[in-house]
Amino acid sequence: MLTALSKPKLGAWDWRYIVVAGAGRDVSTLRVLEVGRVALRDDGWPTVLAADGTPAPGVDQFVNELRACDRTPPTAKSYCFDLLRWFRFLAAVEVTWDKATRTEVRDYVLWIRTKPNPQRRRSSAADGRPPAGSLNARTGKRYLKPGYAANTINHSLTVISGFYETAIFDSLGPMVNPVPAAGRGGHRRGQENRPVRRGRLRQATPVYQPRSISEDLLQELFAALSHERDRALIAVTLSSGLRARELLSMQVGGVDAGRSALEITPKGRPRERVWVPTATESITWIGRALDGRPVASPDDPLWQTLRKPHRPIGYPALRGILER
Repeated sequence: MLTALSKPKLGAWDWRYIVVAGAGRDVSTLRVLEVGRVALRDDGWPTVLAADGTPAPGVDQFVNELRACDRTPPTAKSYCFDLLRWFRFLAAVEVTWDKATRTEVRDYVLWIRTKPNPQRRRSSAADGRPPAGSLNARTGKRYLKPGYAANTINHSLTVISGFYETAIFDSLGPMVNPVPAAGRGGHRRGQENRPVRRGRLRQATPVYQPRSISEDLLQELFAALSHERDRALIAVTLSSGLRARELLSMQVGGVDAGRSALEITPKGRPRERVWVPTATESITWIGRALDGRPVASPDDPLWQTLRKPHRPIGYPALRGILER
């Protein structure tokens, strides 16, 4: 007589839906429960917490490694979100992190290639936001597709590989990294036109063309904006090419009208301030945006909310302004 065998417990990461049985693993039917979260430790650095609030194994050591390598907390936070997605996938396929093999990494890539990216979600057509992947009839350019980009998948594999390298070094997990080695980057002398071999499971990344906007559409865009602050934001973004967080690091005293330069905190160097050039028109728009604002300290953030009490604009607010 056959007796039912109980499944082994997977601990705090035992979050899963029922996986349809069949020959092999069908990731197209796999559903992953979005539990666990990225949180801040007492020292201000991020970590990954399981459903019961306990730290995920090996993540704190990996974050400490990043800290020793002079990475920034925002970079470590980004890496933790990659690990959280990996842990959720492993829980769905009922494999503990230290038992993962190259098969799980391959299936993870197959799964994430078909998974919608939450950043591309559109609530409804009524809110005026174009569907992900649709074509902009005015500019002829296509909006970002609903799934994960090839660069994002490759970045995730790099993070997972680094996590396992740290676990192996600290004798926490397997003796073999389940992620295949990345391809060798760069070119040898005299072989500049020789293609670089991609590592296994790495995705082919497209070559993007520079994005631009015609003068007529630019004038139409500026006319549609209702606040001088938003016009200044657009002008500085287009003329300087700053990243969002670099833009938000600007201060009232960091505008040099004589040199047409702006002082920012560059990405990856939170303890430095550098000057970057911008167009003269951008300085003019900044002056208009500051006109009428209460006298501020030179160290006050340049970009603030319009309604009182005035607060610094954060990344979600900036994204909302640009989307509108």
